[in-house]
Amino acid sequence: MCSFLKEGKTMWIRKIGLLLALILIAQVNFAQNLELKAQLSKNRILVGDTLSLWLSVEVDKNSEIVFPIIFDTIAQGVEIVGEPKLDSIVGIDSKKYIKQFTISAYDSAMYVFGGLAAVDISRDIPDTIYSNDLTLFVDYQDLNNELETKIDTALKEKIIANKANIETPFSFAEFWILTKEFLKKYWYFVLALIIIILFVLYWYYRIRKRKIDLSIKPIIKIKPHIEALDNLDTLTEKKLWQQGKTKDYYSELSEILRLYMERRFNIIALETTTEIIRTQLRYYKHTSTELEEDIHSLLQLSDYVKFAKYKALPAENEKSLMRAYGFVQATKPEEIRVTDIKTENTEQI
Repeated sequence: MCSFLKEGKTMWIRKIGLLLALILIAQVNFAQNLELKAQLSKNRILVGDTLSLWLSVEVDKNSEIVFPIIFDTIAQGVEIVGEPKLDSIVGIDSKKYIKQFTISAYDSAMYVFGGLAAVDISRDIPDTIYSNDLTLFVDYQDLNNELETKIDTALKEKIIANKANIETPFSFAEFWILTKEFLKKYWYFVLALIIIILFVLYWYYRIRKRKIDLSIKPIIKIKPHIEALDNLDTLTEKKLWQQGKTKDYYSELSEILRLYMERRFNIIALETTTEIIRTQLRYYKHTSTELEEDIHSLLQLSDYVKFAKYKALPAENEKSLMRAYGFVQATKPEEIRVTDIKTENTEQI
């Protein structure tokens, strides 16, 4: 009896072991026989049409599949349109991953592509699986001819009668072709028109230039001593120092004399010091020593009033103005009279 029980126990152990082995072998085969299926919604489209591409793989419930990111093209000439969609269907013992792409092609050809990948990351060593190859035909096709094969003759005539003309934009190439044809036929007319336009522009320029020249008034250059004497007369009429504006008085008086010396002797006077003016007059021997001392004293007094707040007396103010008049009168150029030239010529004869 005991031997019988032992034999029955051993048989059950063998059966359980065999069952576990079968389950293990089934799991290993399932894992090794993963298949990534690629399928198109249709295998022939017109240029620019869209269709769907599905990638699907079925794994066990505990496995996890990752699809690599594909940005814009499935294959050369086949582009992805829109965002891909990923879905999964969970069964009792298995799980199915489905990824959908919307694709399109814009050139007529036969496209063969495949080898799209997915990765099983649930294993210790991730396993990559690849899809089968697909073939896609892309054709150019006249839609009007397709319609003609599907509708009867009466309906076709109505469609053609009501069909509107297609408006296309006017391109630069068409414009250039028309221009060349026009120039070939009417080149002499275009040449004459160009000559007339150039002639009109030339005369317009001449007349306008003449008007501009007539509108420009000649600049009358006043002699330095005349300008200086006029400015001194204007300063006298203002009566600045009599109104207590001594600083303004000497500022204008100094500027009148400095401008006169610049124009008369061609020296730098407006933007320099009194001592440098004295040195220049002495170096170039434009004036006598007495006149140099007079003008130096006048300019030095002006500097004291302007910068050192010196209060000049009324007698000094009048004397400064007289000195200025005297300096201009003494240094103005001598005028040559016509009568003197005639007299000299007569004496020589």
